[in-house]
Amino acid sequence: MLMFVFTLLSSVAFAQSPETTQPVEYAKETVVDFVGAEVEGTVVKPQMAFITTWEPAREGSLLTLRTSFNMEMSQSINDIK
Repeated sequence: MLMFVFTLLSSVAFAQSPETTQPVEYAKETVVDFVGAEVEGTVVKPQMAFITTWEPAREGSLLTLRTSFNMEMSQSINDIK
């Protein structure tokens, strides 16, 4: 019972009065001095592999390579008309 009352009271939120804040004014120019700062490290590049050979689809492949899209091109022309 005590836990229920505590949960009920802890879930109630009270509204706060709006605060009147002054607008933030920023400097027109900021100068950052890096003299004396020494940065050490290494450049890490992603590992990549380039495939320089092309192999045609083998027999039994699930993909069929298309050599012509003439049917689709003529159909799209007919759709526009």
